[in-house]
Amino acid sequence: MKKINFLILSTLILGLLFSACSSDDDDHHSGESPVIEILSPEDHSTFNHGDTIFIDVVIEHHTELHDHLVQVIDKRHDEVVWEEKGHSHRQELHIHGYMVNGVHHHTDFELRATANDHHGRETTETVSFHCHPDH
Repeated sequence: MKKINFLILSTLILGLLFSACSSDDDDHHSGESPVIEILSPEDHSTFNHGDTIFIDVVIEHHTELHDHLVQVIDKRHDEVVWEEKGHSHRQELHIHGYMVNGVHHHTDFELRATANDHHGRETTETVSFHCHPDH
């Protein structure tokens, strides 16, 4: 009987230690939001008609991510022209895509990347770029 009580007590203590360690990891980073790095396009870049605009975004976090949304928005018409969204439990995401400049008028765009975690911490990063029409 003493052996059973000892095993039960040992199991409970180990369980408490492991659960305390996992919550300590998040508490250590409790105020930190996901980190977003927009590698491409560069802020304030310009593209000629027919150019391929590569979209390259890295999202990282010390804990599991939840949702992400990456959009290219035509600023003049407030219209989304490219989008990648999803749900993930990973700690690192790489978003890759492209669009071809086929505008008929000078157009300013904004690439907006947003990510959050399961604790509601959210980050948004943006870059702006300009597309030239065909002459």
